[in-house]
Amino acid sequence: MTKVNSYKLRIKKMDKVAFLFSGQGAQYAGMGIKLQEYPAGKETFQEANDILGMNITHVCCNGADDELARTEITQPAIVACSIAALRVLNRDLDNSIPTPTAVAGLSV
Repeated sequence: MTKVNSYKLRIKKMDKVAFLFSGQGAQYAGMGIKLQEYPAGKETFQEANDILGMNITHVCCNGADDELARTEITQPAIVACSIAALRVLNRDLDNSIPTPTAVAGLSV
């Protein structure tokens, strides 16, 4: 059984872990703001900005809902937030993220 306690995951060796990532429709203006408070989150968004050739950080954190709702913006924004969240958990919150048995994403 997985227990979450103060951002610490305690997973028995026999447990199986799956990651489920949200997809289009889960986006909202301001998503990613809290992730910017952590070095891994900030680094991930900068990496996404560089790869995409646009400021996805600004769109996620400060953009308008109608801009964020455009598919060409929504998809990379959700991927950036998902990767940033995993990296923050693993690096900044001193968690050892287990290797998942399964990974699934909705529309990404």
